Amino acid sequence: MISALGISLIYGPLSTSPLFFLAHTYTQRGGTGLDSYGKPIIIPDYTYTSWSPYPLVTALSMAWFALIVVHVIITWMAFGRERMIQREVNREMELEKMRLQIELTRARGLDSEPDELEKPKRGVSLTDDGELHFEETPARRRSTNHRSS
Repeated sequence: MISALGISLIYGPLSTSPLFFLAHTYTQRGGTGLDSYGKPIIIPDYTYTSWSPYPLVTALSMAWFALIVVHVIITWMAFGRERMIQREVNREMELEKMRLQIELTRARGLDSEPDELEKPKRGVSLTDDGELHFEETPARRRSTNHRSS
């Protein structure tokens, strides 16, 4: 009931409220005439009313709609930005978990030396006559340049 009343106040000529609409009353003068048989016809005066919304109401309605559209776009963009931030936070948390797991295994002494984690290198050397000689068991290259963390 209330919504029907609100709609009629805003959109329809059912309301005679001067708050939202301008009423233009027009009168068409009647007259007399003859029908096809030659009898006189009396045409009465006809009055009709045209309702049109105030220009300010129309402008405010369009501005309100435009602001709602802008609000929807801003909200949609904010959710996209929040999702991007959340993905980055999750990525950083996963990296931190991996780093802490590595530190924990090293602290417990379960981790092998960093050199042992390298892929074994194939042992190749030159013979006296300049040919390549491949060793059967891969030799590990120990570097003296260790990184400190």
